[in-house]
Amino acid sequence: MTYLEFIRKIQSRSPVETNTFREYRVFVFQGPEDFLKTKALQSIRSLPIFGGISNPDITGEPKIFLSDDFNESILLNELYSVPFLQKENLVVLKLSSGRGVTEEISASLEKYLTAPSLFSRLIIFADRWAPRSGTNLNRLIDNRGVIIDCYKISEYEIPQWVIAECTASGKLISSQNARIVVERTGNDLGKLDALIQNLVLFVGTRSEIELPDIDKFVTTDRLYETKQLGRAITQHQTAEAVKIIRQLLLKGESINMIIGYLAWYFKSESAPGLKLKLQKLLETDVAIKTGVMSEDLAAEMLVLKLAPLEINATTRKVGSA
Repeated sequence: MTYLEFIRKIQSRSPVETNTFREYRVFVFQGPEDFLKTKALQSIRSLPIFGGISNPDITGEPKIFLSDDFNESILLNELYSVPFLQKENLVVLKLSSGRGVTEEISASLEKYLTAPSLFSRLIIFADRWAPRSGTNLNRLIDNRGVIIDCYKISEYEIPQWVIAECTASGKLISSQNARIVVERTGNDLGKLDALIQNLVLFVGTRSEIELPDIDKFVTTDRLYETKQLGRAITQHQTAEAVKIIRQLLLKGESINMIIGYLAWYFKSESAPGLKLKLQKLLETDVAIKTGVMSEDLAAEMLVLKLAPLEINATTRKVGSA
């Protein structure tokens, strides 16, 4: 199951989905995106069975165990303990990066999942979930819980993620407005998450985040987009660079400002072939000011001039190694 599929199921009003999650005793979150794992844990705590959005602290703080300091008796004691104030215990086991599921941990988890506690939910964080062959661990997890993949969310899915995060905070946002938020802010999930929380506070008691709220509160981060443009050029992603520069122009950014931002970016990153890049930026600036090219044409031509410079610079670097 993907992370977005997991979030949609959590937010579903279907009694079937609710009952399914009520029965899960273990959640395995695997993949390199630690930010998504942290958000997933927050989402689990927001489930109605844990108190819901209105009282997410009813579970208290989850108990966290590290695989490097793994002790079976301490972990099982926590899992089987009866909660005092909260409805249920949340217990998190973080597996060390690169080590995965050791034989000792696998045996302990098999023992626990054969007869899991009715008072606890076990959350496992792993860079890669790959129990050794010949164990019953995956079968037990399939019967008692779910494995969720936490990998980078694709660009076209990020607006869906924005909608899900707004819903988790008790607010609605349309697909179109979610896309506008992403276009103006960029694809950094951490930055988007902070922005969503601020928007939620900004709209107050209203149920929906609307375009006027976005217009008043969300400003386009030109510097962020220019960094994205610079990265696209340095990574030879010509089509992506042309797309970004078109978006900047559509949002009202002048080509002169884009040239200035790019000059700053190339200098700050000590980009290969810096002198030649700055020369191309200057040539584009002169071409626009003298009326040789329109801004739109000059912008796209600039990308087509800079991207080959990156390829050539990389080739020279490799050839001289």
